[in-house]
Amino acid sequence: MKPTVSFIVLFYRDAPTIEAVIRPLSEILKKHCSDYEIIAIDDHSPDDTWAAIQRAAHKFPKIVPMRNETNLGVGASFRRAVEATQFEWIGYTDGDDQYETSDLARYFPLFGDHDVVTGDRSPRAEGWYRKCVSLHFNFLIQCAFRLSLRDTNSALKLYRGSMLRKLSTWDAAAFYDTEILVRLKYDFGARIVEIPINHRQRAQGAGAGVSAGNILSILQGITTPRLQLYAADRWGRNILNNYCATLAFGVRLLARIKAARTRTDSKAA
Repeated sequence: MKPTVSFIVLFYRDAPTIEAVIRPLSEILKKHCSDYEIIAIDDHSPDDTWAAIQRAAHKFPKIVPMRNETNLGVGASFRRAVEATQFEWIGYTDGDDQYETSDLARYFPLFGDHDVVTGDRSPRAEGWYRKCVSLHFNFLIQCAFRLSLRDTNSALKLYRGSMLRKLSTWDAAAFYDTEILVRLKYDFGARIVEIPINHRQRAQGAGAGVSAGNILSILQGITTPRLQLYAADRWGRNILNNYCATLAFGVRLLARIKAARTRTDSKAA
C-alpha cells in the first residue's frame, strides 16, 4: 500500500528556486503516495519568496502555503510546519534546490523496517571549507551521542509522523536536525537508516550553513543541558564541553576580526 506523506519545504530568500523545487517534488510524491501535501513555509523572507509561493500554489493544488509573521529561525519554522501536518509520514527539504527530490523514490521502500530515512550527500557539492566543517561537526556528533550517521544535517529526510509529533519542542535554530535524530533514537527507539543521495551546488544566493551564527548555534546545541542527558559518560561530556567552548571562543574572535576589517575597509573606501 502506498504511504501518505506531508512534505515540508523550508524557504528563506528562495524566490528564484521555488518552482524548481516544487515541480519535481510534486511529481515524485504523486507517483509514490496514495495522498500527499506540500507545506511550503516562508520564514518571513525579505524578498519575493512569499509571492512566489502563492503563485506556485495556484499551479500545484497540493501546496499548503504558510508564512511566519516574523523570522523564527529554521528549527522553529520546521516545528510550526510539523504542527500543520496531517499524514502518516513527514518529510522535509530546503528550498535552495540543492537536492534531487527524485532520490525519494529510494526512500519509500525502506518504510517498513525504519522510522527515519535520511540522506548522505555523497559527494557534497560545496567547496573544501564547508566539507571540512561538516566532517568535523559530524565527528563531534558521533563522539557525543553515538549517532552513527555520516551526514546528520542532510536536508532530505522522511520521519514516521506519529513519532516526530511526540517531540514537544526542539532547537529553534540550526541544531534542530541533530536534536530531533538524537531524541527520536533514545526516547522512542527510532530505527534510522541513511542512504547516499545526490547533491548539487546552490544556483542562487549563498547558504548560511557555515556562518558564525550557525556554527555557534550548533556548538550551543551540542552542549545544552537538554542534550547532555543523551551524551556519553561524564568524563567524555566534560571534554566535549571544553572543546566546544574553545571552538566557540575561536569563532567569535574570528567574527570580530572580520567585522573590524570590514569597518576599516569601509572607512578607507
